[in-house]
Formats: sequence, C-alpha cells, structure tokens
Amino acid sequence: MNIVLKQRHPWDLPSLVDGDTGERNIGTDYYQNMMLWTLPAALHDQDIVESCENGSLVDRMVCVTYGTR
Repeated sequence: MNIVLKQRHPWDLPSLVDGDTGERNIGTDYYQNMMLWTLPAALHDQDIVESCENGSLVDRMVCVTYGTR
C-alpha cells in the first residue's frame, strides 16, 4: 500500500525503497514498464513497429499525454 497509495508509484515500481521512510530511493523497474507497453501488442499479435503506428494504443496514449494532434 505504501508504494502505490502513499508514494504514488502504481505502475513504475521502485528498484530500491528506503527502509525507514518507505520512499523510493533508486530507479524504477523498467522491465515492468516495458511489459505494460508490449502486452497489448502481443495480445493483438503485433510487433513493436505495428504497435506504435498512427491510431495504435501507444500513439493514442502519447497524444493524450502530450496533447498532440
């Protein structure tokens, strides 16, 4: 609960957490983040290029996040 609710890291779990404060100390688990982007592509039988094309999930998320288009 600490990592998700207090520290606000529900998706980018830290690699190292301070034992005294519970705060993120070093980095994130990049393999976990990679899975969040590759799982939808794998479920749709797409490769990484197809999963980043215009109109794809990745494209739509980037557009929403950065307000493009």
